[in-house]
Amino acid sequence: MNSVYSYINRLIVSLVRIALFVEPWLASFMMLMSTSAFLDLYEDAGYGWTGRARYYMWKLLVLIALGFIGVRWKKVLNQLPTGKYLLAFIGIVWLSQYWSIDVYQTKSSTLLLIESTIIGIYIASRYNFQEQTRLLMIMFSIASLLSIFYVYAMPNLGIMNGPKVSEDLQGTWRGIYVHKNVMGRVMTVGGILLLIQPFIVKKRKWLAWLIFLVCLQLILGTNSKTGLVGFLFIIAISPIARVFRWSMAVGIPLYICAMLLGGVGAVFLGDNWDAALNSIGKDPNLNGRLPIWQILVHRIGERPWLGYGFHAFWQGWSGKYSGPIWRQIVWLPGHAHNGFMDLMIDVGFVGAFMFALAFFDAIFKSINRIRYTPDVSGLWPLGFMTFYVIMNQTQTALISPHNIQWLLFILICFTPVYSPQIEENSIEKLTRAPRTTKSVDVSNFRKKF
Repeated sequence: MNSVYSYINRLIVSLVRIALFVEPWLASFMMLMSTSAFLDLYEDAGYGWTGRARYYMWKLLVLIALGFIGVRWKKVLNQLPTGKYLLAFIGIVWLSQYWSIDVYQTKSSTLLLIESTIIGIYIASRYNFQEQTRLLMIMFSIASLLSIFYVYAMPNLGIMNGPKVSEDLQGTWRGIYVHKNVMGRVMTVGGILLLIQPFIVKKRKWLAWLIFLVCLQLILGTNSKTGLVGFLFIIAISPIARVFRWSMAVGIPLYICAMLLGGVGAVFLGDNWDAALNSIGKDPNLNGRLPIWQILVHRIGERPWLGYGFHAFWQGWSGKYSGPIWRQIVWLPGHAHNGFMDLMIDVGFVGAFMFALAFFDAIFKSINRIRYTPDVSGLWPLGFMTFYVIMNQTQTALISPHNIQWLLFILICFTPVYSPQIEENSIEKLTRAPRTTKSVDVSNFRKKF
């Protein structure tokens, strides 16, 4: 009987060791698939199995995340209040099914958003900020190298060509993604982290620089001017972020001014690149977006407080409200091309106010991350939040299920930021020797924390 118990014990220990070894790779895989890698590309190429594969893959990944959350449920519960504003916003999104103009669409989209949030909460509660940064750098490095491989080794997939592709997109790079704009957004976010990587790794710095250059080349290959200008703008204002370590009173107004002025300038320059270079032919309609925004302002006024329901407004020709817009706008937009305006359309002023609380909470967490992180890795959350604002001025990727931007936003919201003094006090409390005759090895506690 003892031999049976011993065998079971060894088996359990082996399984735990395997799980602990595989877990970081599973987390990296969750991050990679959140960038919309591979499956959308192959579905666009005519592989019909990808839709079903995507469905089961995400269900399996969510179950895995729930399993790991269950193992550490006390830690997760203790960390949930860190993102209380975002949890309240998701609650409003869930409630929007009761006033939605398309209940089924709102329910299904909300379920996907909750699944994405579960994965984000799992990663945020399982890994600290340094570990998250390391996993993200590995993931974006893999995405960059695979994308450049697809461009040169599999150009039929990695480069946009063919009769279904419009003339202005012919020959642009898309790597492992379905569209060049998708890769542009992913690589712009990845570029922020990959630029930091050479400054914090201790070995093979040349490799880190090489991967960053690959990422930069991919951004250039997409011919995405907004992505390129946005990336250069983030690099340009990075020195301003350092001001937060000296003075919050100076840093916050300076950063807000830089973000507002430079962000609007980056978007305008991205949309009017050739016109800016030639100083002629500027597009006053922001490439056709202004007419959409004018229509949507009236639609927001019709249901200002609660909106039309999460992801319920844009239903193509069959939509009660999107159909008339398609008859007016010849290029058939599938969203407002402005994430903040789509937020108002979906959940109204009530939901937008709660999201604003979560958003500014993430901004202040990002600022404190710079203040309390000794190396340059503390810069990427604020760099991402800056890009988050810039990108959603002309695109809609503010609240997208199974999306890397949403995942990073969750990580910032749910990862606590402690000052060095608080962390030191916590360690001292935990390591204070009890008043007994037995001594306590303080070094073991310090290694854990």
